[in-house]
Amino acid sequence: MDCGACRLSAHRHSPRHLPGTAAITAALGVICLAAGFSGYLIGLASAWQRVLLLAAALGLIKPGVVTDAIGIALFGIVFATQWLAAKAARIRSI
Repeated sequence: MDCGACRLSAHRHSPRHLPGTAAITAALGVICLAAGFSGYLIGLASAWQRVLLLAAALGLIKPGVVTDAIGIALFGIVFATQWLAAKAARIRSI
């Protein structure tokens, strides 16, 4: 499939050329945006988690491999923190 820029000799394919990649990262960005504004992802988000979620949203919505990687990393930090906190709360309640 010709992406239009493939005719250029110095052109290299990036992950952005994969079908659906832009839609997936943008959708995750919208989820981060909603979680950042609402203050809830898996559980209640603290102030620093909300800031990271909003920064992740900006990175994921803006096209680019580097911004996507930064956004995914920020989302991963918040998601892992909340998931581990929820898991610890479930263990304490048993």
